[in-house]
Parts: sequence; structure tokens; C-alpha cells
Amino acid sequence: MKKNIFISVIALIVFSFVLVQCTKENNNEINKNPKEGLTLRSDVFSIGGEVQSPSCGLDDYAPGFECEAPVSVDKTVASPNGCNVKVTMDVKKCKNSDDSERFIVFSNLQWSFVPPYSADCLSWYLDLLQSSEKDQILDEFETYIEQAFEDAYMSDYVIDNQLDCQLETESSLFFKSPCTQRCSTNPTKIGIPFFTYTTPCADDGCCVQITSYCVLDDGTVWKSGPNVDPISPCTNFHPVTCNALTIPVGNCVDEGCN
Repeated sequence: MKKNIFISVIALIVFSFVLVQCTKENNNEINKNPKEGLTLRSDVFSIGGEVQSPSCGLDDYAPGFECEAPVSVDKTVASPNGCNVKVTMDVKKCKNSDDSERFIVFSNLQWSFVPPYSADCLSWYLDLLQSSEKDQILDEFETYIEQAFEDAYMSDYVIDNQLDCQLETESSLFFKSPCTQRCSTNPTKIGIPFFTYTTPCADDGCCVQITSYCVLDDGTVWKSGPNVDPISPCTNFHPVTCNALTIPVGNCVDEGCN
């Protein structure tokens, strides 16, 4: 009895995440998750999140670079959890005064699930709602999709610009805080969409993730990294007030640049 009630609650939560109002019933893909015995229509399943970048940036790592205005870029990546994920990041191209060194800086990760939704994806999502380790699961997931986004963007970039490994490489930079607080909506409350975000819980503290790319003679993309270097530790901690309908997931976590 309790299991049936729980499944009903989960179903109601998921059905509250309306992406598109259905006008033609037979045009919607149907997905069934055998593990939970739950059937979900593809037009009503969505979760999302973001990772907010710290206030530090390229000037803290390598002063003297000039950057173009950031551009918001969307890419859809496939996650090992079976989900297709729309990832949006701000991307800006930077170079030093004599153009001898260039960086591409990525920031402000945003993501959401997109159809089609596999049975593995639905199962992962339902497991996430029930897990006591949401923070760790989401950290691993967001780390993967962030790097997958960079790999896709940078691979296209070095191929399009014919960056020969014998002559040069191009590096991507992703700045992140060593200390963060995660907030999310409460999945036990019906009618509230599931959304999660992490934000720095100190005014200082900075790490930079560096990955280098170029093209080999056979046309394949060579990659080195990612390597994460510390710039400054967190010292000036502050309490985080979670926005609107979100609540804290655990406490402020200071893991350094791990």
C-alpha cells in the first residue's frame, strides 16, 4: 500500500513538469519504466539545473588577455545515465596582446533533459528522487556533461581552424569555486518542478579547469586534461539563502579543487 502511494506521488510530481501542452494524444511518445511500473508521456518529463560560476575569471589566472563578448551556446549531449541533455554555456574567446596565446573560457552551466527519454533515463531520475546522496549523484552528472560540452565545442573548433598539433594547441578554461552549496526543489512536494543549482558559498576562492586540444595528422582530435589548478582558497564564507521554492541539499562543501 505504501509503495503504491509513493509511486502515485512520484507520478504526480513528474506529470507536473509540463513542457508542452498535449493537443493530439497519439502524437506523444510513450515510455514505460519496468522497474517502477510507471508510464510517462514524453511531453511532460523534464528536470533541470545549473552551476553558477564564481566571480573570479581569466584576469585571476592570466592577466592581460582581451576577450570577445561571451556568446550563449547550446549543445545536446548524451549522458551515461541514458538521458539526452540540452546544455547551455557562456563561451568567450580570449587572446593576449600579440596573439601568441589564446584561451576559450566556458562559464555558467545550465542543463535540462530533452526527449526521447529512455527507460534507463527514467529509472535514473526516479532513483535520484529517492536517493540520500543526491548531491554526489548530481555533482558527478554535471561534471560529465560540462566536460562533454567542452569536448564537443573544442573538437569542432580545432578542426574548423585546422590547429595542427605539431604547431599549436588551444586550451579551454572553466572556472569554478572550491566551496559550493547545492539547492534544489523538494521532490516530495506535489506540483513543484524539480530544479537544482549550485552556487559559491564564499566571496573568494577559485579553481580553473584546463583542457588542451589540437588536430593530429590523421584528422583526429588530441586532448590533454582536464587538469584542475588552484588559484585561491575559500576564506570569506557566507550563508547561502536558497532561491524561491528551493531548499539546501546538505551544507556548504569546501572540497578544494578536487
